[in-house]
Amino acid sequence: MMNKKRIKLVLLSLAAVAMLLCGLSAYAATSSETTAATAVTGTLQALTDHSLTVHTEAGDRNFTVAQSVWVYRNEQSAKLADLAAGDRVEVFMNNKNQAAYIKATAEASAIPTSSSEAAPAPSAPSATATPATPTTSPTAEATASASTAAPTPAPTTPTTGKQPDKEDQQADDVELDVKGEHFNIHIGRTKDAQWDLTIQAPQAGKFHLTGDDAREWCANLLGALDLSDPNAKQILAQKLATQYHMDARKLNVNLKASAYKAPNPPKSPNADRDSHQGRGSDKQKHEKHDGRD
Repeated sequence: MMNKKRIKLVLLSLAAVAMLLCGLSAYAATSSETTAATAVTGTLQALTDHSLTVHTEAGDRNFTVAQSVWVYRNEQSAKLADLAAGDRVEVFMNNKNQAAYIKATAEASAIPTSSSEAAPAPSAPSATATPATPTTSPTAEATASASTAAPTPAPTTPTTGKQPDKEDQQADDVELDVKGEHFNIHIGRTKDAQWDLTIQAPQAGKFHLTGDDAREWCANLLGALDLSDPNAKQILAQKLATQYHMDARKLNVNLKASAYKAPNPPKSPNADRDSHQGRGSDKQKHEKHDGRD
C-alpha cells in the first residue's frame, strides 16, 4: 500500500516538473529578445502593400511587412510605397520574422541632380564690348573680356554623407520610455554604454536594436523635434500615435534629454595673463594721470 502511494507521489511530482518546464519554455518564447533584431541587406526587387522581395547574395528573399513599419529612404522618413525597385535596402525583422524597420538608399541613377549640376552656368556678357558686324568675328580682347567677366566661385567644402546636426548631437544624452495599452518603447544605454532600443506594439510584435542601429533609429525618431521645447513630450506622443494608429492622450511619455549647447570656443592659455597685464597697465596709466594733475 505504501509503495503505491510513493509511486503516485513520484508520478505527481514528475508531472508537476514537466508542467513547470513547459511553462518556462512558453515564457521564454514570449519574453523580450536578448539579442538584436536580425537584418538582411540586398537590392529591392518587388514590392506590394504587405510584402517585399529582396535580392541578396544568397538569392531572393520574401518578407511580410509588419503593421506600422518604419521606413526611411535616403535618410528621410518615407512610406512603403516610396520605395522603388533597385533601391539598396537593409531590412530589420521583429520577433515574428516580419520587416519592422527598413532603411533604403536610392540607386545613383535615381537620385535627381541639383540644378547647378544639371546645366552649365551661363557665360556673363561683356560689359563694354562694342557691337560687332555680322561678318566680323569677335576679337581676342573681347573674348578675353567675356571669359573674365564672371569670376569662378571659390570651391566649397565637399560633403560626405550625413553631416552632424543638432538632432544627432542632442540625441547623445537621451533616455525615453513610452507606455500605453500593450505598447512600450524604451531607449537607453546598456551596461557597456551601448545604445539599446526595444519596441513592443500591438499587431507589430517586438523589435530590438542595439549600438549604432539603435542610435540612428532614435535620431530619425527625433527628427526636427527640439528636446528643450516644453511641448516636446506631447509632440513626440502625437508622432508615435500617428505611426501606430493610437490615441496620443493614452501614451505616457517619460523623456530625459540634455538640451543641446554649442561648445565654448577654446580659451587661450595666455588669456588670464593678458587680462591681468591689461588691468595693471590701466592702473599705471591712471596713477600717472593723477600725478600730472
